Amino acid sequence: RFDTYRTFEVVHEKCIDLKVTVHRGESITKGSRFKDALDTPDPYIVLRIPQLKFNTPKRTVTQDNCINPRWDQTFNFYLCTNPIEPYVIEIILMDENILKDEAIDKEYYSLDSLEEGIPKDCTFTFKGNSKVFITFLKQI
Repeated sequence: RFDTYRTFEVVHEKCIDLKVTVHRGESITKGSRFKDALDTPDPYIVLRIPQLKFNTPKRTVTQDNCINPRWDQTFNFYLCTNPIEPYVIEIILMDENILKDEAIDKEYYSLDSLEEGIPKDCTFTFKGNSKVFITFLKQI
């Protein structure tokens, strides 16, 4: 007998809950003394995982005129347990401006090395020796 409810049955799979905490930045610069002399950076961070089909970038709040920002913001990404290609997160250091925001620099980090349930603290170094401190936590 034909059951219309079974036709639309959804198969649920486990997924990975990736928590990304952007803690702080240190010595944030636009990359040149000339640019820094004209304007103190208004930094924020954008996080993207390019392999996600519905990839909505996540971003921290802007810290106005701050070279040592403190964000302490946590973001969640939900990932398949068996991806076609390994997941990589893109971390973009941005400077907010009145007319158009400017990408200062970007870094990539492979999520393959993360172990389930064990937080991984990372320091990312951008142009001009700007540093951003981030913690990753993978849970299933």
